[in-house]
Amino acid sequence: MASTIQKLIQAIQEIINGQIPQSTEIDPDDELGRLAEKFNEMVQVLAQREEQARQQSEKFRQLNRELIQSNQMQTEFLSDVSHELRTPLTAIKSFCDLLLMFGDDDPEVREEFLQNIVESCDRLVGLINELLDGSKIMAGKIEWDTTDIDLIEIIVNSIGVMKAMVKEKDLQIVTQLPIESIMLKGDRDRLIQVLQNLINNAVKFTSEGQITVGVEKLHHQVRVNVSDTGIGITSENHDLIFERFAQVTDPKSGKPPGTGLGLAICQQIIEYHGGKIWVESEGKDKGSTFVFTLPLFESEEPQ
Repeated sequence: MASTIQKLIQAIQEIINGQIPQSTEIDPDDELGRLAEKFNEMVQVLAQREEQARQQSEKFRQLNRELIQSNQMQTEFLSDVSHELRTPLTAIKSFCDLLLMFGDDDPEVREEFLQNIVESCDRLVGLINELLDGSKIMAGKIEWDTTDIDLIEIIVNSIGVMKAMVKEKDLQIVTQLPIESIMLKGDRDRLIQVLQNLINNAVKFTSEGQITVGVEKLHHQVRVNVSDTGIGITSENHDLIFERFAQVTDPKSGKPPGTGLGLAICQQIIEYHGGKIWVESEGKDKGSTFVFTLPLFESEEPQ
């Protein structure tokens, strides 16, 4: 049978070879036994530190993967934003050139060119505002204007602004607003921004059918739904779409226009108001429903 010294030598050699040895059997009644006991304690510490190092290494690998993914997303984001900004700018320049050449010949043509320039300018301003809002919200530097607001008035206002876009795609917009007024504490303009973004997305990804905007008053909170009959969202993308720069590509139409910041901004706004936002969809071509909740104003809670 191997002596305690031989066992220690063998264990030390295993450590030199990069292995963690098993504990050495010892007789603790003499000095050699106490040495072996301390050696076993050292082996246990080495094993613990090796496991900690392994876990830390895995965390670093995961962080590196996330950084690579983030860099790729930001690179795609910059490319997409450059394209999105270039499109309205090119249109503005083209129509200005046409106006200089033909604007005085036909008042109707002149009016059409000017209308296209205005629409391109609106698109450009919207993109820039989205970029600025995204930057401010993510940096925690946005200014909030919290007052008493009527959620029903905000929904009606948002639908009114988006009606032209809905009509242009030959869609219908249906409202389910069973309550005349719901009072909340919040930033009116930011909540309008959320609703307009959700309705805009619903229209963007729906080629036929309808957009439905509904509200339901629950205990201590209100629930708002924006539903469409569009392309749907697969379950693996339900969380992804709320990340910055993330855009879900449709095989038929490719990557959608936009910056990929809209839903991330919506999430920040809703969470600032103490609510939650998520998407419900049964999958591809099954339509989508975006849902958000907000806490009720105290005096408006059901009795």
